[in-house]
Amino acid sequence: YNFVHIYSIETGKLVTKMSGTTKKSQRNNTTSELPKIPHGITINKDGHIAVTCLSGIIYVLNKKGKVIEQFGGRGTGRHEFRTPFYITSTSRLLYISDCESNQIKVYHRSSGHYVQRTCFGSQNECSQKRLHKPAGLCVDRSGRIIVADTGSFSVKQYTPDGDYLN
Repeated sequence: YNFVHIYSIETGKLVTKMSGTTKKSQRNNTTSELPKIPHGITINKDGHIAVTCLSGIIYVLNKKGKVIEQFGGRGTGRHEFRTPFYITSTSRLLYISDCESNQIKVYHRSSGHYVQRTCFGSQNECSQKRLHKPAGLCVDRSGRIIVADTGSFSVKQYTPDGDYLN
């Protein structure tokens, strides 16, 4: 399961195919990495497609499926992910659940690139706010972040700034 097919909702036609291999360009003899072990996917209002990969890298693609940005990496640093599972977006923000580091990382689009804004849910938080294996997540119309916290068998809600609601 090392591939993603993306179809247009309007036409039902295939937009792009991605696989976790190295792609060699026939035109300029260069190579580029495509997503390895893709897991979560979201599309923002601009049509950008963001894909989380269990390799720790987040890929952002344009409407035609071309990789326009990638960030992250496997690790425990500020800009790294241990296990990025699911992803959701608003017009300018990406919310990524990092299951093994027990947190949600939030990125905003700045000067055409995604930059980390904040993260929440880590073990440094009080027990009520703390996440334990966050998986699925979404953002409702009012901006509340709703997280399926698999380790605590609960659903938790946070404000857009990451403050715990319930």
